Amino acid sequence: MSAVARFRSFESCGTQVIASAAADLGDKFACKERVLDALTEIMKFETDPVFAKLAQRRFLDLTNKESDHAA
Repeated sequence: MSAVARFRSFESCGTQVIASAAADLGDKFACKERVLDALTEIMKFETDPVFAKLAQRRFLDLTNKESDHAA
């Protein structure tokens, strides 16, 4: 295999790794959004105050971690 062919193979592999990592991050973000939506619905309609408080605490934990990473 020539040096050019090896480089192209390496470059292609790197592109695939980046694309895979981006897809994983997208899946993780979509999952987190679904969890936040579910927690929001629980906080709106849950009649058990203890359960609603747990949902609120988990929601705040998730959103605070997000803002910590942005800072």
